[in-house]
Amino acid sequence: MPSRIEDDELLNLVMPRPETFEFAEERRLFYVALTRASRGVFLLTNSREPSRYIRELSEIAGDDLRFETVEGGALNQCPTCRVGQLVERSGRNDSRFWGCNQYPTCKHTQSSV
Repeated sequence: MPSRIEDDELLNLVMPRPETFEFAEERRLFYVALTRASRGVFLLTNSREPSRYIRELSEIAGDDLRFETVEGGALNQCPTCRVGQLVERSGRNDSRFWGCNQYPTCKHTQSSV
């Protein structure tokens, strides 16, 4: 006679749940590597297109995360998205201003004066 129990409650407690994050295994490996570092971590990223992991890390780390050039110089980090860098742009009537290089994702601007 077939069982009428569709889901065994005890089995559901020990079975792994399906991953809810896209690229969950890659994400897990990235965070394992970060947490195993004892003195610090240096990550290289494309400043125009930082990965989803860099974006997530910047949200979590806040002021503990610092972006630098390869030579070690500080970057003019965007205060809004904390991932992009402020670059000088020209607006209407040749006016100059600073804007985030992650535009249109981040629309932060400030006066260049």
